[in-house]
Amino acid sequence: MPDRCARTQTRLQSRRTPELTPHSYVYLAEDESSGRRFALKKIRCPLGTESLHQAMDEVSAYRRFRHPNLIRCLDSAVVQEQDGKIV
Repeated sequence: MPDRCARTQTRLQSRRTPELTPHSYVYLAEDESSGRRFALKKIRCPLGTESLHQAMDEVSAYRRFRHPNLIRCLDSAVVQEQDGKIV
């Protein structure tokens, strides 16, 4: 993954270890205009439509979380990478 995300002027600072599956990674990112740091989770969908639906269900669950010890979901997007894989 590049160290910049041009769509949002975000710089990725470091890559963390894979989470529960080998298809999701969490990055520490920083908005270059505000300096605000946040977690950016990338979920790869190697199985096509089925894994895309599972990822969207996960995002939907994150949006429902409201607790001071949990990171709030600010946004989500479905992106097709150059190799054709959906993230």
